[in-house]
Amino acid sequence: MKDSLQRATDQHNVMSAIHPKPKPERIRNKTGRPRPPKTNRKKLTDRLDDLCRELTKWRDGVLCVEVDIDCGHCYGVSQWGHVIPQANSAWLKHDPGNSFRQCSGHNGLHSRKQNDSIYYIWFASKFGPAALLALRNVAKEHANKKRRTIPELQEQLAELQRLYDDRHSHGTDTLEELVKAGYYGDIVKTCWVEEGKI
Repeated sequence: MKDSLQRATDQHNVMSAIHPKPKPERIRNKTGRPRPPKTNRKKLTDRLDDLCRELTKWRDGVLCVEVDIDCGHCYGVSQWGHVIPQANSAWLKHDPGNSFRQCSGHNGLHSRKQNDSIYYIWFASKFGPAALLALRNVAKEHANKKRRTIPELQEQLAELQRLYDDRHSHGTDTLEELVKAGYYGDIVKTCWVEEGKI
């Protein structure tokens, strides 16, 4: 028995020498340098990105919101898109009134400013021209303030998490009820209250 145990140990040692354990790979960026650890801001924005994707998928479905008005450019299957592009307003990136499901075809047209009026036409037809104007005005107001502070991001995360957690109690609600509950953000909700729609 001692010989078989010794043989097993020897075999293990020989195999370990022949096939040493590989060193753990460090995650590297495109330049080949190790990536720095995520900051609190990055962790918050990653969580907000995930919540926006899931919330818009539940609210808008999996098809592009523009499929009915411009099916010629539509790929159908959607991703998370923005009425006011992220490059134009980091402030509105996680706002539910600026976040919708959009296919890569429409997202590409919109981000390159080619035929981007289609998205604006869709938004104005669904929520009204006043809501589109208000959304654009908020983007202009915050043009100099590129990013939200950590406390503002935490507050936004708490609100989106509340909406996401409460989504099942709003499964059969009308558009008006969803706007009133905040699923399309404060900008759309405020416009609809002022117009007497809710």
